[in-house]
Amino acid sequence: MVTDDAGTLALHGKKLEFGFSREAGARGVEVEAGYGLFDGLEVAVAAARMRAEGVRGQGFGLALKWVPLQPEQGLSAGLRLDIGHERAGGERAREVALTGLLSWRFANDIALHANLGRRSVRAGGVRDRNSVWAGSVDLPLAGHWQLAVEAFGERGTRPGRQIGLRYQVHEEVTLSAAVGRADGARLASLGVAWEF
Repeated sequence: MVTDDAGTLALHGKKLEFGFSREAGARGVEVEAGYGLFDGLEVAVAAARMRAEGVRGQGFGLALKWVPLQPEQGLSAGLRLDIGHERAGGERAREVALTGLLSWRFANDIALHANLGRRSVRAGGVRDRNSVWAGSVDLPLAGHWQLAVEAFGERGTRPGRQIGLRYQVHEEVTLSAAVGRADGARLASLGVAWEF
């Protein structure tokens, strides 16, 4: 999903995530590893490979997520800093994004999430700065199933929408799938996450 929650890994907690995505004929795979450096501070590194219209690309990223306020119920709040580098077809792009994160968790396990941020992308000597936003709701279903519904976008584009399902295979392993549309293009993704 595009929307991030205001929550971090526990101290010395670890996670591995693998995902496959497709958007308007472009395909990609991504691997991310995260680590809980301190209570409320998580660091993650990611690598991705993409292919679109016969052009291959790759990307690398670093993220720092700081959530000083994260009770089990009620309001959680924090910030996320993302720094990324992408190369495709001889072109290079660098991205820096700072996003505010808010979550509200209810006693019945329903959760609301909101993101608001600013992203700067530099490609081909041109810098593009834009505001980004996202919002989602997580709804528990029967058994180990969870439904997620979200909307997201940036200034100058039509809002995207996505719906996803998560299934908790084991206490530490979750499978996910999502479909949606963004700026007129279809989106689909599959993923697996392991937190330990």
